[in-house]
Amino acid sequence: MNNTQLIDIRFSDMDSQGHVHHEAIVGWIAHARVTFINNIIGGAGIENIDYTLVHLQVDFEKSITHPGEVKIDVFVKKMGNKSLTIWYTLFKDRVRFAQAESVTVFFDTTTEDTIYIPSILRKALTFETIKLKYWGQPLT
Repeated sequence: MNNTQLIDIRFSDMDSQGHVHHEAIVGWIAHARVTFINNIIGGAGIENIDYTLVHLQVDFEKSITHPGEVKIDVFVKKMGNKSLTIWYTLFKDRVRFAQAESVTVFFDTTTEDTIYIPSILRKALTFETIKLKYWGQPLT
């Protein structure tokens, strides 16, 4: 699975000071999270499952400007019984400018109750966790 998202910086992403606004960066992280999880769920062929964001932490390290492209690397950091912690590193021109971590909880769309991560999804997510272990831990 591709753990990298590429996003073009739009002129409208900038604030009045000429830097990319933090809300745009949070939006890019959301896009990366949804794309990543949906690809895993779709690849596992699971139905009647969805997820919701319960925690997001972002560390903004440097400012960036338009134009350019942002690269977001996405990794599974930790799997709980019902939750998934995802780690993100964001780069522009090979320079890391932000890091983030999110926690997502899975639920059944028919009952709207939280659920344990199904075994087929857990297996796919375990593979993604192994990638992080062998490709390098998140930078702190």
